[in-house]
Amino acid sequence: MALFESSIEKAAGQVRKLNEVRAMLETLEQSAAAELATLQGGLGELELEGILNGVDTAPAHQRIETLNRELTTVGAAQIAIVPRIEAAVQSLNAATGADIRRKADKLEEALQKRIEKANGLRKQLEEFEECAFIPDMEPRGDLGVNDAGMVVQLGPQIIPPAPRSLRMKSEVEQLRAQAAGIESRKPGQGGHVNGVNLEELLTALHDQVLAPSETSVRTWFTAAKARADEQWLTERECSREPEPPRTVTYQVVWNGAGTINPHESTVTNSITPARFVRAA
Repeated sequence: MALFESSIEKAAGQVRKLNEVRAMLETLEQSAAAELATLQGGLGELELEGILNGVDTAPAHQRIETLNRELTTVGAAQIAIVPRIEAAVQSLNAATGADIRRKADKLEEALQKRIEKANGLRKQLEEFEECAFIPDMEPRGDLGVNDAGMVVQLGPQIIPPAPRSLRMKSEVEQLRAQAAGIESRKPGQGGHVNGVNLEELLTALHDQVLAPSETSVRTWFTAAKARADEQWLTERECSREPEPPRTVTYQVVWNGAGTINPHESTVTNSITPARFVRAA
């Protein structure tokens, strides 16, 4: 373990910690909601037992009240943690962008020294040869004239390499553009991932910020797969033909708080089998 964490490592650690807490809150919510649904579902029978056989219903009612309070508290915590995650992600983006800019500045410093040296060497060569020297970057290759009288390329082009200083300048520009892109990212805008199975969905989620937890994605996937299988079987029940190849595509869509949007998330069978004459 390193003695000193970089600003990127510290920011990434904070994002990771907050996301772990958010996942824990979601697990608590799901557990409490499931227990509450079970208790409420059996409340009628319990009340009847209380009337008929004198069963004490107070503990069940107390537990329901406790679970409702827990759900309210956990829900409030889930709302409160979102802006903290957003701020942590922005700090991570800023640290990452600053690190890339430092690399660009260092490369630009080396570029300036290289340009100064190249200019001095070129001046000596021009004075020695008594003529100007410019980089040769024009593509070359065999040319011909087609039937329409147009000049066309007859074979592969040969493109001479650009001077190292120009390539370094391009690298500096690319690094700064990359830094600006990272710094301008805004978390909390929602997103989506696609995959043909659960593993692909979970892998794609690793690079997302404020994305749904693995537990919620697994729950959604189980229900979505069941819908896709039911649709497939319904379409196939009237067919005498062999079952065609099938691929199911899943798309998980979530909102800015990292909650799955069930109305926009989709599951699609790649092939909808044609209906044939019903087997006798």
